[in-house]
Amino acid sequence: MGTATVTTLIVAGSEEPDPVGRIIDYAMTHSATLRAYDFVGPGSAVAITTEEVVRTRVSRSRISAAEVDWFVARSATCDALWLAVGPGARLADADANVHGDLYDRALALFEHFSEPARVGVSTGKISKVLHLKRPNLFPILDTELRHAYQPRAEEAARRLQPQRPGLRAAYWAAIRADLLDPANVAGLAVLRRRLREHDRDMLRRVADLSDVRLLDIIAWRPRRRG
Repeated sequence: MGTATVTTLIVAGSEEPDPVGRIIDYAMTHSATLRAYDFVGPGSAVAITTEEVVRTRVSRSRISAAEVDWFVARSATCDALWLAVGPGARLADADANVHGDLYDRALALFEHFSEPARVGVSTGKISKVLHLKRPNLFPILDTELRHAYQPRAEEAARRLQPQRPGLRAAYWAAIRADLLDPANVAGLAVLRRRLREHDRDMLRRVADLSDVRLLDIIAWRPRRRG
């Protein structure tokens, strides 16, 4: 590997002094998730397949067979929403302060799967499915990531009250702030170079994941149960 140094990244309000080591550790302990969930690709721009929803199970989505069918059927009724947030859509461009722009289009697609609520279909499940289709736009808001970002998300919601009254936790806005942080932008660029120089093919492939996913991996910490 080369000698370039990755500056400390600030993710979810915490310093990560060794982001390369953090990514390597995740890749070694979650190689099945990377291979089955991340590396296969997003598939069709306007449809979710049974196989794609099933792929989320490797990331502990716990999506049932009935829920798989529901996601596929629900996806088939929203072509316009898919097209409104094309495959290249980025969370970095989704400003919650701007009404009628990418943020609202992404929100409309998310709400297509969340409203009316279906029993058993959580925010985590929806975000794991949508991240597969738009990996640069939708973060994986599972329990661990929401726990990491909750203080920042609540703070972001308070700032957004004039534009988004009633919002209690703005997770997308909090994660977007980390994506736009100049130090993180520079650090992620160096991180990718380091990974591409690695002798393991797995890590070279990780370098091609979206900024959203790389920050997700760095912020993600399994919580102790029991």
